Amino acid sequence: MTARIGIMGGMFDPVHRGHITAARLAKSLLDLDQVRLIPCSQPSHRDGAFANQQQRSRMLALATADDPQLVVDEREYQCAGPSYTFDTVCSLQEEFPGSQLVLILGLDSFRNLPGWYRWKELFDVCHMAVVFRPDNPGEDKQSSRFASCVEELKSREVSSVKRLFENKSGNIYMIAEANIELSSSEIRHKIASGEFVDSLVGREIKNFIQTEKIYHR
Repeated sequence: MTARIGIMGGMFDPVHRGHITAARLAKSLLDLDQVRLIPCSQPSHRDGAFANQQQRSRMLALATADDPQLVVDEREYQCAGPSYTFDTVCSLQEEFPGSQLVLILGLDSFRNLPGWYRWKELFDVCHMAVVFRPDNPGEDKQSSRFASCVEELKSREVSSVKRLFENKSGNIYMIAEANIELSSSEIRHKIASGEFVDSLVGREIKNFIQTEKIYHR
């Protein structure tokens, strides 16, 4: 049977329960064998992380400790320069030949897709699953670049998980079942302000952040 592997990249600075909820939701709905959470080393489109690589990996390990199907994958740390999703997915394709890969994105990231490096070629190597809140579609955040690609992207959208995996790659499935409204920047601000974040990141991660003095003013 062909393995199904989810891919969720990000800064994870810090990882929070929204990330884990999205990963588990995609894993369950798409019947994925695993979801690989891949922390970005050096992004091409924004500033770097506040926490260092080891700290972000440790927080991810704490967040995924009770679920062996959520795998912390540090391959982007090996990049000499900026990390590009296309290169990462290609490296996974080489490592897991014959598998069907699914890139898991939030809606904001999906709307920025036309600005990504070799974004059209991503559809040659993976499917995409877009997780969003149905009551907040974010139409106001749609860029003109994205608007020009809407028809092309719509043509790839499928209405069921069965149809998603009918092809090796190239399809898009919208997961409008998530109630996730968290951001790492919001959590960093709360930590710097001394606010309670246990329910947002979990007690073990909160304790680790305190011990390492990450995000504190």
